Amino acid sequence: DGDNKFVILHPSMLAKKQQNQQQFDQFGFEAMKYKVYKSHILDFFDLDHRFDAVKVVYYLDVDIVVGNRLQDLFQGLEQDYHISASTHNNIPTMYMFRGNSNRAGSYSHAQGGQFILHRQASRTCLQNWRDSMLMNVAEEQDQKALDRLFDKQRFPQFTCQVVTMERDPR
Repeated sequence: DGDNKFVILHPSMLAKKQQNQQQFDQFGFEAMKYKVYKSHILDFFDLDHRFDAVKVVYYLDVDIVVGNRLQDLFQGLEQDYHISASTHNNIPTMYMFRGNSNRAGSYSHAQGGQFILHRQASRTCLQNWRDSMLMNVAEEQDQKALDRLFDKQRFPQFTCQVVTMERDPR
């Protein structure tokens, strides 16, 4: 059963590395310290040999409420978006759900609270997302950095593919 394979992480686990702590300390808005932490998620997996066999990582913010079996959701997403541990051809890719609408009625390209990563192929995308947040430390939303990633995909020299997944009732 896939529902019992969860790891709960806290930023202090990576903040012990001096360079990561310096990154977190740059942000004036406290919540952004935790948002940039998400871009280090694969670094955490590198620190513990028990995760050596993990190839696909599903990230859910701690405030996500789940009403159905996660295994059904994950299997459906893997099928619909052709996500697997072995078929990524090393193309830097992240899978993110379509963004939420704001009060003005416009949508962000993606939301940063739920995403799927390939252990090797997603590292470049996470680095691009982190760099975008670090270059704009006054912002209060990681969605703005994600929107910049989407905008950059139009240029051939950009090295990350962000796949938008539609919201699914599973």
